[in-house]
Amino acid sequence: MKLMASAGLAFDRVHLNYLANAKLRINRTEREQGGKVTWRVERQRPNLPASESEPVRNPF
Repeated sequence: MKLMASAGLAFDRVHLNYLANAKLRINRTEREQGGKVTWRVERQRPNLPASESEPVRNPF
């Protein structure tokens, strides 16, 4: 049981470190319409390692 628990924690730690060190590409938008505000958060996947640069995107 201890072996399985430590393996699961190691798995979680590796992924959390990856997300903490990744270059996150987040786009936040805010729109007001009819007296209401809509917030939208978009995150492109996959996250890039900190050593890689973001590829050029073609908007069309």
